[in-house]
Amino acid sequence: MKKYKFNPETLGYEGHKISFKERFFIASIRIFPGIIIGGVLSFFIFQYFVFPDEARLLVIQKNKIEKYKTLNNKIDLITKNIAHFVDNDDDLYRPILGLSFVAENIRNGGVGGVEKYKNLKGYENSNLMIKTSLHLDFIISRLLIQSQSYNEITNFIEEQKKQQACTPSIRPVKLETITAIGTFGMRMHPILGIYRMHKGVDLCSPKNTKVFASADGTVVANRFNKGLGNYIKINHGYGYVTVYGHLEKSQVRIGQYIKKGEKIGLMGTTGISNVDHLHYEVYKNGREVNPFKYYYNELTDREYQSLISNNAKAEGFMMK
Repeated sequence: MKKYKFNPETLGYEGHKISFKERFFIASIRIFPGIIIGGVLSFFIFQYFVFPDEARLLVIQKNKIEKYKTLNNKIDLITKNIAHFVDNDDDLYRPILGLSFVAENIRNGGVGGVEKYKNLKGYENSNLMIKTSLHLDFIISRLLIQSQSYNEITNFIEEQKKQQACTPSIRPVKLETITAIGTFGMRMHPILGIYRMHKGVDLCSPKNTKVFASADGTVVANRFNKGLGNYIKINHGYGYVTVYGHLEKSQVRIGQYIKKGEKIGLMGTTGISNVDHLHYEVYKNGREVNPFKYYYNELTDREYQSLISNNAKAEGFMMK
């Protein structure tokens, strides 16, 4: 490449060879403005213009972030509701039922170390993802513990209902049929003429009056003996046993499961007795107890006193 210069002495243009440095300098001067302009344009393009694929990814990322935020809000609401259940559990259900509280360290137990969420690290929104996952695991843990607590309460209530059904709590004879009551305790035997323990109560009613089981249980004896005549013994579980004596007729069989209030026989005067009545005994853990304690709430004080006032006449006839 040649460059021509004007020679003032010869008044003409003479050829001059351009060195590498000169050529490089000239090229740089020509190219540099283009580089500057291109750089500036590229900056503005990448800064203020979004390509379709990038725009789509940005929308997806934004939607995911919004979903995570919405999920966290829902998690906060669920957490408050769980706290309400826990408060009812600790302040209402368990105190009423006499159950011990669930230990605080169990309710607020951990849900796993940081390594559990290591697969969520390295993303632009890793902190949000880990926080959400941690909250979800915490809720699941709390719900599981609360579910177990409610199962314990439910099982306890069911057991209490079963125990209540198996506890003698009603009269074995309807109140309107009873004309007199023979009391529990030490007394003079009206037939044998000796002073001894009367282990039950005598409920005086007309012959063939219906007799009912005072609680759920299984018939373990259904026979005749000299003292009680025809009698039935029912094992109710939970330490309770009841005996029904002087029956005219039994209407159950040994091994039969009886429900509270179910008819088991008819009143009579079999055995050592000369008046129609039911001799009724209640045993708790092998010891006789006053049956009146198990159905007193079905009688008013006036009704009970009225029946007791007839004992002088009744006890002259009925006794096992």
